[in-house]
Amino acid sequence: MKKILGFLAFLSLFFLTACGGSNDNPAPKLSKDYPLELFTGSGFEIYAPEKWTASGSESLPKPYMGDIVLSIRSPQKRYGFSNNLLILKKKLDSTLSSLQYSMMNYRATKGKYIEYEKIDARPINFGDSDTSRVYVYDAKYNQKIQKLRFIETAKMCGTTVYMLHFTIALDRSPEDYIKLLSSFRCK
Repeated sequence: MKKILGFLAFLSLFFLTACGGSNDNPAPKLSKDYPLELFTGSGFEIYAPEKWTASGSESLPKPYMGDIVLSIRSPQKRYGFSNNLLILKKKLDSTLSSLQYSMMNYRATKGKYIEYEKIDARPINFGDSDTSRVYVYDAKYNQKIQKLRFIETAKMCGTTVYMLHFTIALDRSPEDYIKLLSSFRCK
């Protein structure tokens, strides 16, 4: 009888572990308990707020680098603007680290704005042990749009680079958005 109970206990533990005890990409812990959704795209996955929806990349201007592979936005508008996440993808001829590409992109990007103020730059760690650099800056890219807060980093997946880019209102803290960026995974 003890052997049967021991075997059943082992079997129960095995099924609990195999059927949902682990997740390769757990949702990040945010400062508020917002429901999150795992968005998947061409070669990647990332967590974002559950209520955010696709914004239709066909209505966006052609980016100067790569192709838009994910464009989602918040349903709430403030000052005529919705917080949003944009992910660009580009195949490279050479292999760079995520950190190298993020730093190169930042140097090239900061000159594209009519107003620009760097807020923060720090390491970001992805779940696969890769590290990059995340940049937070307030900027205005034309006279018609108010100044916004940008949070950017890069993630290399082989020889393909993904540019991860949140745009949020100035009164929003970047901390939870940085945690969401760190949930990006290559597939």
